[in-house]
Amino acid sequence: MMARARAFRVIKGGVRGDRPFGKTIFESRDEKVLADLRRSLQIVGTYDGPICFCRIRRYIEFLDESANCLAAIAMLSPTHIRWNAWGLDALVTDALERWLAAHGIPYPAVPEATDSEKEHAKEFARDFLDSRLPVLEALRGLRSLAYTDAIAYEKDRALILAFESELPYEPIGYVRQQWAPYALKMKDEELALVEARWTKGFLEACKRIANRQ
Repeated sequence: MMARARAFRVIKGGVRGDRPFGKTIFESRDEKVLADLRRSLQIVGTYDGPICFCRIRRYIEFLDESANCLAAIAMLSPTHIRWNAWGLDALVTDALERWLAAHGIPYPAVPEATDSEKEHAKEFARDFLDSRLPVLEALRGLRSLAYTDAIAYEKDRALILAFESELPYEPIGYVRQQWAPYALKMKDEELALVEARWTKGFLEACKRIANRQ
């Protein structure tokens, strides 16, 4: 594929089907620039561990001499890339990150949120602060946003993810009816202890999120 590529573009946005869409932030047909990019894509292994793919915001689209798309490579992180022609994701060296930075397109340290996601984060935080949402509902609403800069401060993102990770399994609905009363009581007590440990910090985080300009 790389041997057939005659041009490329770096796209900030999303993907529809196999094609990325959004703003082109860098493109070139210069063979020297393309050769540098080829050298920077140094694959050193495969990766099949957990990673959030819903926030991909950078793609490299390779084009042939007729400007047909040969491949759209998703940059999952500075060291992980994905192509749908592969069964597993690839690990690359930091040469790709250096190449991006050299061309004025550094990989974002935290995936970028949309304006609507940033507003949703504020709404969850405000609803909790105004007692319109209980702590667990607000936490679950903010959890998926904690992987992005919809939550501005790293310490707040870390707190939300840590709080959520400690929540015990909680039977609800029909499943709850199948549990013995003593077992439900133990689960409720366990949940109350986790809430008591984290709610004060979560409250302070929500104040910062709600007041973000």
